Amino acid sequence: MKRLPHRKTHDHGLSRISKQQRNVLESIWGKFGTAMYRAAYLVLLHVQDTEDACQQTMLKLVKHTDELAKMTEDEQRRYVVIASRHTAVSIIRERHPELFSDEEVVELPAVNEPPDEAFAAIGAERIRIAMHQLSRKDYLLLQWKYFEHLENAEIAEFLHCVPESVRTMTGRARSRLKRVLKEDPWFDEYWKGN
Repeated sequence: MKRLPHRKTHDHGLSRISKQQRNVLESIWGKFGTAMYRAAYLVLLHVQDTEDACQQTMLKLVKHTDELAKMTEDEQRRYVVIASRHTAVSIIRERHPELFSDEEVVELPAVNEPPDEAFAAIGAERIRIAMHQLSRKDYLLLQWKYFEHLENAEIAEFLHCVPESVRTMTGRARSRLKRVLKEDPWFDEYWKGN
């Protein structure tokens, strides 16, 4: 009888994690699993993709268990929820590249001011590229508000603040995004005319 060749199984490095790392990860999942799932689901809106995002996030967190163990509970929650959201965004970019084509145009309505034609005329991918030059907080605010269409109250829940603060922070983030876009040579002609 012929033996089948030995197949290597992929454990994603989990067999090499220490008991302490395993305990930290179990604690994180026990405390924040629901919040991680919710953050990923709000991006993906698909159960299986959300489960994949949570699993991938936990695998990524293996490398950061020492840092997580030193954080307060609030810091841990923020860290893992943001990690889960970023993983979800990566998954959606990977599985649905057509959503990020240059042809897509997204109108970013003003928060405290009249609609800005400059944002309305810019392709979504160019806006996303410019957003990556902003701080993480500004990036998330704009992503949640204009691409994921979350309400100020939902964003306020993630940031542990009041909805009025979200409106103010989003307006400031829009101003910073506009400054980044003004520096882009692609927009030189538009800005010269205005």
